[in-house]
Amino acid sequence: MIEEPPSFQSNRDRDHLKLLEIFHYVMVGLALVGMIFLYLHYSLMSIAFSHPFPRQKDQMPFDPAEFFRVFRWIYLLIGLWGLASLAANLVSGLCIRARKYRFFSMLVSGFNCINMPLGTVLGVFTLIVLLRPTIPAVYHESP
Repeated sequence: MIEEPPSFQSNRDRDHLKLLEIFHYVMVGLALVGMIFLYLHYSLMSIAFSHPFPRQKDQMPFDPAEFFRVFRWIYLLIGLWGLASLAANLVSGLCIRARKYRFFSMLVSGFNCINMPLGTVLGVFTLIVLLRPTIPAVYHESP
């Protein structure tokens, strides 16, 4: 049975959940900025490796375009991770707002811990707040 928290604790929990929601949206924005930076970096590196200076191409022991093909996979993996982080944090922020799927938000916070340093801070604080014994009552009282 879920025990009813005191009103001051309930207000504090609601305030902390509101902050967590906002910080999840901030992580979405940071992931979006990271995706834009990754695209610009990929474009710059693609141009640099595809069209090296003629005098440098003769001196290089390898073809720069062939060398860059390996990095395309790395860019793809980083981009997929950023996209997954963006989507998961957006859904988690919406779930915290609706006071539903607390376990999903805890899973996302665990994955956020990999994104150092801001994701780690957000992940740890999300787990601390969502694992409080008074939080289920706040989740159950919401419509």
